[in-house]
Amino acid sequence: MYKKILSIFVAAVVLTLGAASLNANMITDITSELKYGANVGLTYGHTKTDAAGVDTTSGVGYSLGGTATHEVNEKLNVNLGLGINTVNSEQEVSSVKTESKLTYLHIPLTTEYALPYETGNFSFSVEGGGYIAYLLSAGGDVDKDIIYDGDYGIVLGVSAKTSSPISSIENMKMSVNYNSGLKEIVTDTKNAGFNISVSGQF
Repeated sequence: MYKKILSIFVAAVVLTLGAASLNANMITDITSELKYGANVGLTYGHTKTDAAGVDTTSGVGYSLGGTATHEVNEKLNVNLGLGINTVNSEQEVSSVKTESKLTYLHIPLTTEYALPYETGNFSFSVEGGGYIAYLLSAGGDVDKDIIYDGDYGIVLGVSAKTSSPISSIENMKMSVNYNSGLKEIVTDTKNAGFNISVSGQF
């Protein structure tokens, strides 16, 4: 299921970037060359706010999902993800604390560049791009109706890749990404946070 959905998204992105002249066979060639992976991790997120008198504290959540990777060349990859991402945090106003637990459908699109440095069996890379997200649920002391459903922002990260001891998995990757929301989810408030994940590529 993930492979079919991710392939559709990749084809849509290619068309959006101006490749309308590509025929169906060329799009099929692109999607057939994709490498797929799965990831699981922890989030350390918070809501950043410009509102006066509001203090925010980060909270721990989880992330899980799948990725499709297109290798442009030996140094450059394009990664498209689809998964679930949580942003848990605590806000305090005038000594009154409220807790928010937000769960999003998360779709990041990043470009990954391999660094010219290796140690042992590890290679390293940096990546950057953006994400869009859709609010699936809101818990804690927050009413989902007051939160804007859509979110988008930038993604920056670093990762270390190594071979996998499992024959069915081509390699393992450990990543640390920072997501910074650009869209206000409520007045003067945006999402932000770190995501630490482990992924396997098939």
